[in-house]
Amino acid sequence: MFLYLLVAVLTGCGLHAAVGRDRSRARLGELLLRWVLAGYCGAPMVVVAVWLLVDPGPVLARFGFQAEGPLVAFFGWAYLGMALAALAGVLGRRGALVPAAIVWSVFFLGATGIHLHAGHGGGHGALVHVLGSHLLISALLWAGLAMGGARPAT
Repeated sequence: MFLYLLVAVLTGCGLHAAVGRDRSRARLGELLLRWVLAGYCGAPMVVVAVWLLVDPGPVLARFGFQAEGPLVAFFGWAYLGMALAALAGVLGRRGALVPAAIVWSVFFLGATGIHLHAGHGGGHGALVHVLGSHLLISALLWAGLAMGGARPAT
């Protein structure tokens, strides 16, 4: 499911870039950050966070985890905060993209390691799914930052 979402986000970003007049490296980096943060890390993850807080059992099963308890609730609230920070970053100026991009890129990099170490390929599907929906998101966010997508316009 999340790979389809990523394809949709990257398609939207590509179309947005194609119709825009400014195709500078910084503008393309900014579009990449805004689309990934809003379309992948923002709105969809608000839904996941609320679902996790309301009914954690099915969410945990969907992602290949069993344990419930206070830590899951803490994670749900943190996840909700991260998702809202991604949306707020997109609505703000370019510099507001930096904190959200760093938080989500570190989260997804760590999640990649956790899934690979714990053998949760079965929880998310194939290895390519974990790499595509976690490691790739982290790389896309760092690429957007490296392209200058969060620098103030001059």
